[in-house]
Formats: sequence, C-alpha cells, structure tokens
Amino acid sequence: MLTGLFDEDIPDEDGETFDRDDIASSSPATLTALSPRENPHCWYHQDVEKILLDFIASGSIPHALIFSGPKGIGKATMAYRLARYLLKNGLGSASSAQDSLFGDTASTAAPSLDVAPDDPVFHRVASGGHTDLLTIEKPEDKDEINVETARKIAPFLRLTASGGGYKIVIVDDADTINRNGQNALLKILEEPPSQTVIILVTHRLGGLLPTIRSRCRLIPFQTLPVSDILDFVKKFHPDISASDTDTLCHLADGSPGSALQILEGSGMDILSSVVDLLASWPDWDWVRVHGTAETYGRGREDEYARFCENFKWTMSHLTRAKALQAWDKLPRVLQKEPLKNLWGHYSLEEWVVICDNVTAHFGQVKQGSLDRRHGILGVFPLLRKS
Repeated sequence: MLTGLFDEDIPDEDGETFDRDDIASSSPATLTALSPRENPHCWYHQDVEKILLDFIASGSIPHALIFSGPKGIGKATMAYRLARYLLKNGLGSASSAQDSLFGDTASTAAPSLDVAPDDPVFHRVASGGHTDLLTIEKPEDKDEINVETARKIAPFLRLTASGGGYKIVIVDDADTINRNGQNALLKILEEPPSQTVIILVTHRLGGLLPTIRSRCRLIPFQTLPVSDILDFVKKFHPDISASDTDTLCHLADGSPGSALQILEGSGMDILSSVVDLLASWPDWDWVRVHGTAETYGRGREDEYARFCENFKWTMSHLTRAKALQAWDKLPRVLQKEPLKNLWGHYSLEEWVVICDNVTAHFGQVKQGSLDRRHGILGVFPLLRKS
C-alpha cells in the first residue's frame, strides 16, 4: 500500500483510489512528491529518449544499459520510463528473440516512451508490484549494495516473463555495489538471458568495474543549462525570486532534482548561515558558531550533510575565483564585502590547501562516526589568519 502526498491510501495494484489521472493533471506541489517510479514526466532529456526509441525501433535494444551522470538529473526517472514502455508494449511478443520484441512494427519509432498514468502497467510499476520488474536500491542506512542483494538478479531473470515479454532489472546507485556483488553481476552480463534488460543507474561511472562497463551500452546524461533549471524550478515554484534563482542554479550545478531538494528543504537557509558565519572572519563569532553546531549537529542528518556540502561549495567557489583573479565571477550570494577580506587574504596555493583540508575534515568526521557538532566546530580553525 502506497501513501499519497496527503496521506490518502493508494492500493498496490489497480484499486480505484490509485487514480493516476490525478497525477497527470496534478498541481506542481503534488509533483514534487513523486519518486522516479511514480513520475510520468522526464523533462529535458529528449536526446536520450530518442536514442532509446531508436534502439527499440531497430529491434536492437541492448541487454544492459548504463545511465550515467550527476545525481538528480533524471536518470532513474528515465529508467522507469523505459521499463514501463517495454513492459507494456513488449507483452504478447511472438518471438523470444531480443531483436523481435515489436515484430513487424519495429521499423517505425514511437514518438515517445509515454505510458498513460492510468494504465495498469503504470500502476504496477509505481507500486513496486510488477512481476517482471526487479528494482535494487542502496539501503538508506548503508553505504553499499551487498553481494546477497546483487545475487537476487540471476534467479529473477531465470523466471519466465508474464505474457512472453521482457524481464527488466533496474539497479539504482549501481556504483555502490561492493566488489563481490559486481563480480556476481558480471557473470550475468557475460551470458545474459534472452528478453532481458538490465539498467544500471550510476552517479560515479568509475565506481563500476571496467569489465562491467565494457559489457553495457553507456547512455550519458548531461547536466542541464541554467535556462532549463530555471524553467524546471518555476514549474513547481513560480513565485521564486530572481536572487534565489541565481543562488539555486549555482548550488544545483545543473541538477534539477538537487534544485528542488535544496529549495524545498532548508538548503538556502543553511547556505545563508555558512556565508554569515564566514563573514565574521578572522574573529569568529563563536557564540553563533556553537549555536549552528547545536542546530545542525544535533538535528537532522540531511541538514548536517547540506551544511557540509554548502561549506565545501563556498570554499570551492572562493578558490576558483582566486584562480581567475575575478571576485565578480563569484555567485552573487558570496559577493559580500566581509567575505572579500577572507578571499583576498589567502593565496591561490593556500586556498587549494584549505579546500583539501575542509574536504578531508568532513570526510574524517563521517568515516569515524564522530559527533557532528565537532564536524562544524572543527572546520573554522582551518581558516586561521596567518
């Protein structure tokens, strides 16, 4: 049973309360709550969709695909979009051959991968109840996908697909599969069963074994230009201010998912806290620093993580501007006169060292499971006035 944005019950299969017509015409605020498996939209990646449609039209869709690119740009959403299309249109295929899924109509490419939100296949994929789709994701409380989880793929693919269609596996965060798990996956890729598609969604292509990469068709996803990020954000938050959009576009770094996460969480406020604290350099306002450490060190883990990312982001941009000797190239949110004193005090070489030390510091706190408050308190002495 799924739960909707407003806590309404959504049956797992085709119950009456699971009305995907509502999703198709839902308000922007509702759309922000949809996970990739529920989302009928995948904006701005028409080039990727055309590649996939051409594969299908030519009857040569690969057994294994890698969707690679930065986090939050729509890779998982596209994976479920492709899965829905294949599960719907592949049923009843007369042949078990990979290249004859669509029979005599294979020469004509479909206009899109759309599957109507009220379609039964959409329902079953969204609820996680489609028998021909296996989804593997990294547990939220773990850093990796273990070998036992990876080994679920082989027995699933050996089962006969319902209606003679496709068996599809989506592995999200595939780069986090541990070494033994990747070796188990490699054995499957060496001799993949017919009528199967394995989609590996990865944010770090280098995290996958070269032998896995060589057996998959790589589909790179590009970060979006600022204009598309603005368009995306305004679909959901049409009243966002110009100053906020400038900051948000820099923070999101081409990722629409990150943009929404930052905007709808406390990311903008956390960045303001970081900037205000840094503006007190070199005589740190330790009362405020300790207050910040209590707020984010004892608060939600995602807010602490956002503080760390925003601190590193700020150091990185100050260093980049130093390399260019161009203060005016900084995002406007950082162009505050007190910060200019901090920026001008250190040489480029010193800024590079500071960036490395800040990254190492937060990494050590995380790896050692240290008190998050100390993670915040300990970063400010790294910017001593020498």
